[in-house]
Amino acid sequence: MTIQRRSKSKRSTSGSLLAEMPAGLYLLFVGIALPMLVMASMFTRTFLLYQATIDSCKKSARAASYTEAQAKATSVFNDNAAAWSGVSGTPTFAILVKPLNGGATQVKTAPLPDGSVQISQNVYLARVVVQGQVEPLVPIGNTWQGMSIPGLTKAYPLELNYVSYFENPSGLTD
Repeated sequence: MTIQRRSKSKRSTSGSLLAEMPAGLYLLFVGIALPMLVMASMFTRTFLLYQATIDSCKKSARAASYTEAQAKATSVFNDNAAAWSGVSGTPTFAILVKPLNGGATQVKTAPLPDGSVQISQNVYLARVVVQGQVEPLVPIGNTWQGMSIPGLTKAYPLELNYVSYFENPSGLTD
C-alpha cells in the first residue's frame, strides 16, 4: 500500500489583499493624497496672492496722482487679500523712471519734484512689491520633529512684485 502524500499546494492569494490593504491605503492617503492636497492649497493661495498684487498694481497705475496711486495700491491689495483665508501681506508702492536711451532705472518712493516729468525722455512705471505670507492648509503644530518648516508648520513667506505703465505721468508730482 502506497501512501500518497499530498504535495504542498500553492498558497491561496485571496487573503493577501485583505492583509495588505491597510498599509496600501495609508500610503495612498497619508503618503500621497494629503501632501498633494497641501501643495495644491499652497499653490492656489500663492496664485491668489499674486493676483492681488497684479490687481493693486494695475489699479494704482490708473490713478491721477502719486498719493492716490499709493493709497489705491494698499487698499486694493488689502481688499483682495481679505477675501481669501490664509493669504496676507504688506504692499509697497514705487515709481520706476526708465530712461528711453537705456540708462539705469531709478526707483522713486515719493512724489516726483515739480517739472521733473519728461515723457519724451523717460517711461514711468508703477511697481507694487508685496511682502506676503501663505498659510498651509493644515498646519502641523509649532514644530515637526524639532524643525520649523515654512509651508508645513508655519506660513510660507513670499516676495511678489508687478510692474505696469503709469497712465498719467504728469500726476506723479503730487
